[in-house]
Amino acid sequence: MNGLATKAVIGWLTVSDTPGNDSALTEKALASRAAAGDSDAFTQIVKRYEGPVYNLCYRYLGPANAEDAAQETFIRAFVHRGAFDPDRPLLPWLITIARRLCIDRLRRSKRETLSNESSDALADSRPTAEDATASQETLGQLATMLETLPEGQREAISLYHIDELSYEDVAKTLDVPIGTVMTWLHRGRVKLRTLLTQSAGHAQAAPGGK
Repeated sequence: MNGLATKAVIGWLTVSDTPGNDSALTEKALASRAAAGDSDAFTQIVKRYEGPVYNLCYRYLGPANAEDAAQETFIRAFVHRGAFDPDRPLLPWLITIARRLCIDRLRRSKRETLSNESSDALADSRPTAEDATASQETLGQLATMLETLPEGQREAISLYHIDELSYEDVAKTLDVPIGTVMTWLHRGRVKLRTLLTQSAGHAQAAPGGK
């Protein structure tokens, strides 16, 4: 692990709940300082946004893996801090990192399960999409279906519905007009509804289906 990243994450885990002098800094100022390698500024960023990042990881991976995924998200963000654009909001950027990380973990978990003949035994000891609650199972299914959408629709759906960003923040993140975002959302929803309906029909037609 990168030494500066380790320092930043340790600072996140041990920082006091009492805001320091940096708490009044604007997001733009924090982003600029973090991009320059200021680990204290990055710790303030983590304090501001750990809640929404953790919540997203929780929705994808459940409580067993959410905290670890959230920490890895901020480590990746710090390592790639040069990609910070102080003129754009930080939260959509962090959310995108977290979402991609979670999807990668879900894919890896699924591949490992399918490649092992004793997948049933593994499912009892390793959290997977199938071990989650009904809503988490649906989210995992949607994550797979999202990959079938065109990039614009996929990103808009993920940022708006899963990451809970506003239309404006989605537009800023994707660097497109709000009207384009709304068009992508509409078309993506139609496609996803079709896929979900087809999936439900297949499940009912399968042996043991209701």
